Amino acid sequence: MREIFGILPKGRCGYLASMRKAAIIRAALFVGFSVLLVAMGRLVFRDMATVFIICAVISAIPSAGAVVQLIMFLRFKGADPSLFSQVEEKRGEIPVFYDLVFTTEKGSFESKCLFALNKSLSLYMENGNRDMNDEFVRHLSYMAKKNGFKNWNFKIFNDLGLFLERLNYLNKQGIKQLDTDRKMLELVKEITL
Repeated sequence: MREIFGILPKGRCGYLASMRKAAIIRAALFVGFSVLLVAMGRLVFRDMATVFIICAVISAIPSAGAVVQLIMFLRFKGADPSLFSQVEEKRGEIPVFYDLVFTTEKGSFESKCLFALNKSLSLYMENGNRDMNDEFVRHLSYMAKKNGFKNWNFKIFNDLGLFLERLNYLNKQGIKQLDTDRKMLELVKEITL
């Protein structure tokens, strides 16, 4: 996984911040292009103003999409670099994904970091109450079953200490990642922002 234009791959610490920067640039360029078309039609090419206005209206569609994407990425803070260093200390060979946002019909859920090991997906989320966590677990169970994953456990940690303790315990036990664990992580990458 490598960076392209400073955009980190999904699952790396800092992913949300890099996507936020990219979304700001993209929205500014798209909206600026639409405004430029209107200005050119009104100020420079007055005899062809209608054509430029029509082009500006058509270009407003991707501009609106870029602004919506920007709003989505602005809503979420992302993982703190100190969290990254704490998790990296404990994880050993266990693959950990950072800065992922799950969207459901009921809302969006930001996972600071997660790992899949031994048919169990463990997530650390800074803020969340029991009802939100239960709703999120139902959503994860539904998505897993829909994609052919059976008998999976989903554990949400709101306490970083407990999450790190679990990660450290599994690392010390030497439990190896199963093929289904890798496939679950790929599914997670597909269903998150």
